[in-house]
Amino acid sequence: MEARRLAAAMTWVDARMFGAVSGAALLRGARAGAAARASGERGVRVEALVALTAHWNAVSRWAATALLFGAGEGARKRAKLLRFFVELAGELRALGNWSGLFAVVVGLGCPALAALRETWRLLPARDAALLRELEELCQPVANFRPYREALAKAGDAGTFALPYMAIVLKDLQAIEEGNPDKNAKGLKSICFRIIFKRKKK
Repeated sequence: MEARRLAAAMTWVDARMFGAVSGAALLRGARAGAAARASGERGVRVEALVALTAHWNAVSRWAATALLFGAGEGARKRAKLLRFFVELAGELRALGNWSGLFAVVVGLGCPALAALRETWRLLPARDAALLRELEELCQPVANFRPYREALAKAGDAGTFALPYMAIVLKDLQAIEEGNPDKNAKGLKSICFRIIFKRKKK
């Protein structure tokens, strides 16, 4: 299957899984994560988020294991498959699927793959440059600033985008830890009211 068609199929699956996560589930996930970090205990399972996380992990492992074990012997075959995954990551970015993009890029960053020096040497310069660009977008520097800026730009343009759920939950946990549930009048935190309003859209 060509990278563009696979990226489109992955984005369809990811969008359906994201759609299954309600605003209430996000809130429960954020509160469970904040409570777990405060107590050191495991948080409450939120099934839709558990399924989404398991799917993300499976995609990331697939990218790594396919290169390690699925390409047969020989650096040239692995380099060809590596090029496919780089193209796939580029197509995921073009579609606005940041969740899928992070999964593939993280998979390609598997330490075991770094040992395949001949495979990386055979990767065409154009693909190597694209991978570096995508890796920079996924870097956690300045609280994932490159990713956040790109996502905000997509939002301003009104284009489709699927965020990276781990960062969404991280932000919600920060809101949960830094703001009271209710104000002096007993109203829910304005932060969460904004989140639910956006989720409904």
